Amino acid sequence: MPSPQLKLFDSIKSMFSNRTSLSEELAQILSISSDSAYRRIRGETALTLEEAFIICKHFNYPLGALVEGASNLVTFDVNELSNERESFDNYIQTMLDDVNSLIKSNNPQIIYAAEDIPLYYFFKYRTLLYFKMFYWMKAIQNVSDLPFQSFKPNMFDPFYDKIGTQLYHLYHQVETTEIWTRETIQSTISEIKFFWDAGFITELDHFMQILDDLYAVLDLIKLQSETGEKMFKSHISSGKKFKLYVSELMIGTNSILAVDDNTRHCYLSYNTFNTIKTTNNYFANQTESWLNNLISKSSLISEVGEKQRHQFFRDLNLSVDKLKRYVMEQI
Repeated sequence: MPSPQLKLFDSIKSMFSNRTSLSEELAQILSISSDSAYRRIRGETALTLEEAFIICKHFNYPLGALVEGASNLVTFDVNELSNERESFDNYIQTMLDDVNSLIKSNNPQIIYAAEDIPLYYFFKYRTLLYFKMFYWMKAIQNVSDLPFQSFKPNMFDPFYDKIGTQLYHLYHQVETTEIWTRETIQSTISEIKFFWDAGFITELDHFMQILDDLYAVLDLIKLQSETGEKMFKSHISSGKKFKLYVSELMIGTNSILAVDDNTRHCYLSYNTFNTIKTTNNYFANQTESWLNNLISKSSLISEVGEKQRHQFFRDLNLSVDKLKRYVMEQI
Protein backbone atom coordinates (compact mmCIF):
# COMPACT_ATOMS: atom_id res chain seq x y z
CA MET A 1 0.00 0.00 0.00
CA PRO A 2 1.46 3.40 -0.94
CA SER A 3 2.33 5.83 1.81
CA PRO A 4 -0.17 8.64 2.56
CA GLN A 5 2.24 11.08 0.90
CA LEU A 6 2.43 9.10 -2.33
CA LYS A 7 -1.34 8.56 -2.20
CA LEU A 8 -1.80 12.33 -1.92
CA PHE A 9 0.29 13.10 -4.98
CA ASP A 10 -1.15 10.21 -7.01
CA SER A 11 -4.65 11.55 -6.28
CA ILE A 12 -3.69 15.11 -7.21
CA LYS A 13 -2.07 13.98 -10.46
CA SER A 14 -5.16 12.00 -11.47
CA MET A 15 -7.58 14.77 -10.46
CA PHE A 16 -5.65 17.49 -12.28
CA SER A 17 -4.17 15.67 -15.25
CA ASN A 18 -4.52 18.82 -17.37
CA ARG A 19 -2.07 20.75 -15.14
CA THR A 20 1.19 21.38 -17.00
CA SER A 21 3.68 20.75 -14.16
CA LEU A 22 2.81 19.57 -10.67
CA SER A 23 6.41 20.06 -9.49
CA GLU A 24 6.47 23.70 -10.56
CA GLU A 25 3.10 24.37 -8.94
CA LEU A 26 4.21 22.60 -5.76
CA ALA A 27 7.46 24.56 -5.66
CA GLN A 28 5.53 27.79 -5.94
CA ILE A 29 2.95 27.14 -3.21
CA LEU A 30 5.55 25.74 -0.76
CA SER A 31 8.24 28.29 -1.69
CA ILE A 32 10.81 25.57 -2.37
CA SER A 33 13.00 24.64 -5.34
CA SER A 34 11.82 22.38 -8.17
CA ASP A 35 14.28 19.68 -7.05
CA SER A 36 12.83 19.80 -3.54
CA ALA A 37 9.34 19.54 -4.99
CA TYR A 38 10.33 16.48 -7.05
CA ARG A 39 11.76 14.78 -3.93
CA ARG A 40 8.47 15.31 -2.09
CA ILE A 41 6.43 13.99 -5.04
CA ARG A 42 8.62 10.86 -5.20
CA GLY A 43 8.41 10.39 -1.42
CA GLU A 44 12.15 10.88 -0.88
CA THR A 45 11.54 13.88 1.38
CA ALA A 46 8.73 13.70 3.92
CA LEU A 47 6.12 16.44 3.96
CA THR A 48 5.68 18.40 7.14
CA LEU A 49 2.17 18.66 8.54
CA GLU A 50 2.10 22.32 7.56
CA GLU A 51 3.13 21.48 3.97
CA ALA A 52 0.48 18.77 3.73
CA PHE A 53 -2.12 21.27 4.95
CA ILE A 54 -1.04 23.90 2.39
CA ILE A 55 -1.14 21.33 -0.44
CA CYS A 56 -4.57 19.98 0.53
CA LYS A 57 -5.99 23.48 0.84
CA HIS A 58 -4.54 24.55 -2.52
CA PHE A 59 -5.88 21.50 -4.40
CA ASN A 60 -9.11 21.31 -2.40
CA TYR A 61 -8.24 17.78 -1.23
CA PRO A 62 -9.48 16.60 2.20
CA LEU A 63 -6.57 15.88 4.51
CA GLY A 64 -8.67 13.24 6.26
CA ALA A 65 -8.85 11.19 3.05
CA LEU A 66 -5.21 10.24 3.58
CA VAL A 67 -6.03 8.41 6.80
CA GLU A 68 -6.19 4.63 6.40
CA GLY A 69 -9.79 3.48 6.71
CA ALA A 70 -11.19 6.80 5.43
CA SER A 71 -11.73 5.49 1.88
CA ASN A 72 -15.35 6.60 1.94
CA LEU A 73 -14.32 10.23 2.37
CA VAL A 74 -14.58 11.57 -1.18
CA THR A 75 -13.34 14.83 -2.66
CA PHE A 76 -14.90 16.30 -5.81
CA ASP A 77 -13.79 18.85 -8.34
CA VAL A 78 -16.68 21.16 -9.26
CA ASN A 79 -17.42 22.45 -12.76
CA GLU A 80 -19.89 25.10 -11.71
CA LEU A 81 -21.86 27.71 -13.62
CA SER A 82 -22.58 31.20 -12.34
CA ASN A 83 -24.96 33.90 -13.56
CA GLU A 84 -22.25 35.31 -15.83
CA ARG A 85 -22.27 34.21 -19.46
CA GLU A 86 -18.48 33.76 -19.41
CA SER A 87 -18.86 30.86 -16.97
CA PHE A 88 -20.34 28.82 -19.84
CA ASP A 89 -17.13 29.39 -21.79
CA ASN A 90 -15.14 28.00 -18.88
CA TYR A 91 -17.60 25.12 -18.38
CA ILE A 92 -17.32 23.94 -21.97
CA GLN A 93 -13.56 24.48 -22.05
CA THR A 94 -13.23 22.20 -19.00
CA MET A 95 -15.32 19.57 -20.80
CA LEU A 96 -13.00 19.84 -23.80
CA ASP A 97 -9.89 19.52 -21.63
CA ASP A 98 -11.26 16.43 -19.88
CA VAL A 99 -12.23 14.57 -23.07
CA ASN A 100 -9.00 15.61 -24.76
CA SER A 101 -7.03 14.18 -21.84
CA LEU A 102 -9.07 10.96 -21.95
CA ILE A 103 -8.46 10.17 -25.63
CA LYS A 104 -4.71 10.55 -25.17
CA SER A 105 -4.73 7.39 -23.04
CA ASN A 106 -4.84 3.84 -24.39
CA ASN A 107 -8.25 2.21 -24.82
CA PRO A 108 -10.40 4.92 -23.23
CA GLN A 109 -14.02 4.02 -22.56
CA ILE A 110 -17.12 5.85 -21.34
CA ILE A 111 -20.24 4.49 -19.68
CA TYR A 112 -22.97 7.13 -19.70
CA ALA A 113 -26.24 6.75 -17.78
CA ALA A 114 -28.32 9.43 -19.48
CA GLU A 115 -31.14 11.12 -17.64
CA ASP A 116 -31.00 13.71 -20.44
CA ILE A 117 -29.67 13.37 -23.99
CA PRO A 118 -25.86 13.40 -23.66
CA LEU A 119 -24.69 16.97 -24.11
CA TYR A 120 -22.01 16.01 -26.62
CA TYR A 121 -24.58 15.29 -29.33
CA PHE A 122 -25.98 18.82 -29.18
CA PHE A 123 -22.69 20.27 -30.37
CA LYS A 124 -23.34 18.97 -33.87
CA TYR A 125 -26.75 20.65 -34.10
CA ARG A 126 -26.34 24.37 -33.63
CA THR A 127 -29.95 25.50 -33.21
CA LEU A 128 -30.71 22.82 -30.63
CA LEU A 129 -27.43 23.54 -28.83
CA TYR A 130 -28.14 27.26 -28.69
CA PHE A 131 -31.66 26.63 -27.43
CA LYS A 132 -30.34 24.39 -24.64
CA MET A 133 -27.76 27.02 -23.69
CA PHE A 134 -30.43 29.71 -23.74
CA TYR A 135 -32.66 27.61 -21.49
CA TRP A 136 -29.86 26.82 -19.02
CA MET A 137 -28.68 30.43 -18.88
CA LYS A 138 -32.14 31.97 -18.60
CA ALA A 139 -34.18 29.48 -16.59
CA ILE A 140 -31.54 27.86 -14.40
CA GLN A 141 -28.62 30.26 -13.98
CA ASN A 142 -30.42 33.62 -14.32
CA VAL A 143 -27.71 35.12 -16.52
CA SER A 144 -28.02 38.85 -16.07
CA ASP A 145 -28.28 39.99 -19.71
CA LEU A 146 -31.06 37.53 -20.74
CA PRO A 147 -34.22 38.41 -18.71
CA PHE A 148 -36.16 40.02 -21.56
CA GLN A 149 -34.65 38.22 -24.54
CA SER A 150 -36.40 35.62 -26.67
CA PHE A 151 -34.63 32.79 -28.44
CA LYS A 152 -32.81 33.39 -31.73
CA PRO A 153 -30.71 30.75 -33.51
CA ASN A 154 -27.77 33.16 -33.93
CA MET A 155 -27.78 34.63 -30.43
CA PHE A 156 -24.46 33.19 -29.23
CA ASP A 157 -20.84 33.77 -30.16
CA PRO A 158 -19.32 31.50 -32.86
CA PHE A 159 -16.85 30.42 -30.13
CA TYR A 160 -19.38 27.74 -29.23
CA ASP A 161 -19.48 26.47 -32.82
CA LYS A 162 -15.71 25.98 -32.90
CA ILE A 163 -15.24 24.44 -29.47
CA GLY A 164 -18.48 22.46 -29.85
CA THR A 165 -17.26 20.88 -33.10
CA GLN A 166 -14.07 19.81 -31.31
CA LEU A 167 -16.04 18.32 -28.41
CA TYR A 168 -18.38 16.42 -30.72
CA HIS A 169 -15.50 14.85 -32.65
CA LEU A 170 -13.51 14.01 -29.52
CA TYR A 171 -16.50 12.29 -27.91
CA HIS A 172 -16.92 10.19 -31.02
CA GLN A 173 -13.33 8.97 -30.71
CA VAL A 174 -14.08 7.16 -27.44
CA GLU A 175 -15.73 3.74 -27.21
CA THR A 176 -19.00 4.36 -25.38
CA THR A 177 -21.86 2.56 -23.70
CA GLU A 178 -24.98 4.68 -23.17
CA ILE A 179 -27.96 3.78 -21.02
CA TRP A 180 -31.21 5.55 -21.90
CA THR A 181 -34.79 5.38 -20.71
CA ARG A 182 -37.94 6.52 -22.46
CA GLU A 183 -37.71 9.61 -20.26
CA THR A 184 -34.24 10.60 -21.50
CA ILE A 185 -35.74 12.83 -24.19
CA GLN A 186 -38.50 14.28 -22.01
CA SER A 187 -36.50 16.99 -20.26
CA THR A 188 -35.56 18.53 -23.62
CA ILE A 189 -39.17 18.32 -24.83
CA SER A 190 -40.42 19.90 -21.60
CA GLU A 191 -37.90 22.73 -21.91
CA ILE A 192 -38.96 23.50 -25.48
CA LYS A 193 -42.65 23.39 -24.57
CA PHE A 194 -42.17 25.60 -21.51
CA PHE A 195 -40.27 28.28 -23.42
CA TRP A 196 -42.85 28.23 -26.22
CA ASP A 197 -45.71 28.63 -23.71
CA ALA A 198 -43.81 31.33 -21.83
CA GLY A 199 -43.23 33.35 -25.01
CA PHE A 200 -39.45 32.93 -25.03
CA ILE A 201 -39.65 31.21 -28.41
CA THR A 202 -41.64 33.69 -30.48
CA GLU A 203 -41.04 32.53 -34.06
CA LEU A 204 -42.61 29.35 -35.43
CA ASP A 205 -39.64 28.97 -37.77
CA HIS A 206 -37.24 28.97 -34.82
CA PHE A 207 -39.37 26.37 -33.04
CA MET A 208 -39.34 24.14 -36.13
CA GLN A 209 -35.56 24.47 -36.47
CA ILE A 210 -35.14 23.25 -32.89
CA LEU A 211 -37.39 20.25 -33.57
CA ASP A 212 -35.59 19.44 -36.82
CA ASP A 213 -32.33 19.27 -34.90
CA LEU A 214 -33.93 17.09 -32.24
CA TYR A 215 -35.19 14.66 -34.90
CA ALA A 216 -31.67 14.65 -36.41
CA VAL A 217 -30.10 13.76 -33.04
CA LEU A 218 -32.48 10.79 -32.71
CA ASP A 219 -31.71 9.69 -36.27
CA LEU A 220 -27.97 9.78 -35.56
CA ILE A 221 -28.24 7.78 -32.35
CA LYS A 222 -30.52 5.25 -34.04
CA LEU A 223 -27.96 4.87 -36.83
CA GLN A 224 -25.21 4.31 -34.26
CA SER A 225 -27.41 1.69 -32.60
CA GLU A 226 -27.91 -0.12 -35.90
CA THR A 227 -24.21 -0.15 -36.81
CA GLY A 228 -22.77 -0.56 -33.31
CA GLU A 229 -20.33 2.25 -34.11
CA LYS A 230 -20.11 5.94 -33.34
CA MET A 231 -20.89 8.00 -36.43
CA PHE A 232 -19.52 11.47 -37.12
CA LYS A 233 -22.46 11.79 -39.51
CA SER A 234 -24.47 9.52 -41.76
CA HIS A 235 -22.25 6.84 -43.35
CA ILE A 236 -19.03 8.25 -41.80
CA SER A 237 -17.95 6.06 -38.88
CA SER A 238 -15.38 6.99 -36.26
CA GLY A 239 -14.53 3.31 -35.92
CA LYS A 240 -15.28 3.34 -32.20
CA LYS A 241 -17.75 0.86 -30.70
CA PHE A 242 -21.13 2.08 -29.49
CA LYS A 243 -23.59 0.21 -27.28
CA LEU A 244 -27.05 1.46 -26.35
CA TYR A 245 -29.10 -0.05 -23.55
CA VAL A 246 -32.68 0.84 -22.68
CA SER A 247 -33.57 0.73 -19.00
CA GLU A 248 -37.01 0.50 -17.49
CA LEU A 249 -35.56 1.79 -14.22
CA MET A 250 -35.34 5.50 -13.49
CA ILE A 251 -31.76 6.80 -13.77
CA GLY A 252 -32.23 9.92 -11.64
CA THR A 253 -29.18 11.90 -12.74
CA ASN A 254 -26.62 11.98 -15.53
CA SER A 255 -23.80 9.71 -14.39
CA ILE A 256 -20.59 9.13 -16.36
CA LEU A 257 -17.73 6.73 -15.75
CA ALA A 258 -14.73 7.49 -17.97
CA VAL A 259 -11.99 4.85 -17.85
CA ASP A 260 -8.42 5.09 -19.09
CA ASP A 261 -5.31 2.97 -18.46
CA ASN A 262 -4.74 4.14 -14.91
CA THR A 263 -7.78 5.99 -13.62
CA ARG A 264 -11.55 5.92 -13.45
CA HIS A 265 -13.14 9.37 -13.63
CA CYS A 266 -16.68 9.74 -12.25
CA TYR A 267 -18.94 12.63 -13.24
CA LEU A 268 -22.33 13.45 -11.73
CA SER A 269 -24.69 16.25 -12.63
CA TYR A 270 -26.32 18.32 -9.90
CA ASN A 271 -28.53 21.41 -9.79
CA THR A 272 -29.66 20.59 -13.36
CA PHE A 273 -26.45 21.37 -15.23
CA ASN A 274 -23.48 21.71 -12.89
CA THR A 275 -21.04 18.80 -12.63
CA ILE A 276 -18.91 17.26 -9.92
CA LYS A 277 -16.12 14.82 -10.72
CA THR A 278 -13.75 12.58 -8.79
CA THR A 279 -11.21 9.82 -9.29
CA ASN A 280 -11.68 8.43 -5.78
CA ASN A 281 -11.44 4.61 -5.96
CA TYR A 282 -14.15 4.01 -3.38
CA PHE A 283 -16.59 6.20 -5.29
CA ALA A 284 -15.52 4.73 -8.64
CA ASN A 285 -16.19 1.22 -7.33
CA GLN A 286 -19.65 2.25 -6.16
CA THR A 287 -20.42 3.97 -9.46
CA GLU A 288 -19.15 1.06 -11.57
CA SER A 289 -21.18 -1.40 -9.52
CA TRP A 290 -24.34 0.72 -9.92
CA LEU A 291 -23.81 1.09 -13.67
CA ASN A 292 -23.19 -2.63 -14.15
CA ASN A 293 -26.32 -3.43 -12.18
CA LEU A 294 -28.29 -0.97 -14.31
CA ILE A 295 -26.93 -2.55 -17.50
CA SER A 296 -27.81 -6.06 -16.26
CA LYS A 297 -31.44 -4.96 -15.91
CA SER A 298 -31.54 -3.17 -19.27
CA SER A 299 -32.12 -4.30 -22.84
CA LEU A 300 -29.32 -4.04 -25.40
CA ILE A 301 -30.75 -2.53 -28.61
CA SER A 302 -27.55 -1.77 -30.53
CA GLU A 303 -26.78 -4.22 -33.36
CA VAL A 304 -29.26 -6.71 -31.86
CA GLY A 305 -32.87 -6.32 -30.71
CA GLU A 306 -34.08 -4.83 -33.99
CA LYS A 307 -37.75 -4.89 -32.96
CA GLN A 308 -37.08 -3.25 -29.59
CA ARG A 309 -34.82 -0.67 -31.22
CA HIS A 310 -37.49 0.25 -33.77
CA GLN A 311 -40.15 0.58 -31.09
CA PHE A 312 -37.90 2.64 -28.81
CA PHE A 313 -36.98 5.24 -31.43
CA ARG A 314 -40.51 5.24 -32.79
CA ASP A 315 -41.76 6.20 -29.32
CA LEU A 316 -39.13 8.94 -28.98
CA ASN A 317 -40.06 10.41 -32.35
CA LEU A 318 -43.75 10.23 -31.45
CA SER A 319 -42.99 12.35 -28.37
CA VAL A 320 -41.47 15.02 -30.63
CA ASP A 321 -44.44 14.71 -33.01
CA LYS A 322 -46.80 15.31 -30.09
CA LEU A 323 -45.00 18.54 -29.18
CA LYS A 324 -45.15 19.69 -32.80
CA ARG A 325 -48.91 19.04 -32.96
CA TYR A 326 -49.42 20.91 -29.69
CA VAL A 327 -47.78 24.02 -31.10
CA MET A 328 -49.34 23.79 -34.56
CA GLU A 329 -52.82 23.62 -33.00
CA GLN A 330 -52.18 27.05 -31.51
CA ILE A 331 -51.28 28.69 -34.81
